[in-house]
Amino acid sequence: MPTTLRKNSKPSFIQSVVFDRSKWTLSKAKAWLKHHGFYYDAIDVKPTQIRARQFDPDKKHTYRTIVISSAIKAIYARKKKITISI
Repeated sequence: MPTTLRKNSKPSFIQSVVFDRSKWTLSKAKAWLKHHGFYYDAIDVKPTQIRARQFDPDKKHTYRTIVISSAIKAIYARKKKITISI
């Protein structure tokens, strides 16, 4: 997977956008990303998906998948809560 060298300081953000490859071409996915204000410079094409990394993953966030449409999903990052034991 290509790296972006981008960091995000927000508590939550979209880490990657994932397209179903059976319904999207690389050029159409890039056009969708550009139209919706996402980065499209770090893309990984796999047999079943096209993944556009927005920010590199890290251990400071938890990740979950959210459905945008039947053929597009997003990896949502949220800052981990700090627990303090006394």
